[in-house]
Amino acid sequence: MSPWNLTILIIVGAVGLMVLMKLFFNRKGGRDESTSNRLMQLRVFIQAVVVGGILLVLWLMGGGRPN
Repeated sequence: MSPWNLTILIIVGAVGLMVLMKLFFNRKGGRDESTSNRLMQLRVFIQAVVVGGILLVLWLMGGGRPN
């Protein structure tokens, strides 16, 4: 895996973790439900980007196929 791919996946994963923590503290504080809903949608989108990125990197690297 190239260092650029790994770096991008780590950054996107960290952003997803930050959104998840923000969602947790937002719900714990009893704040607005619409904000909580938007954060949940953003979290799901970021997780989809991370999973898609990992699958793309695996596919480009050969995905464990025999040579």
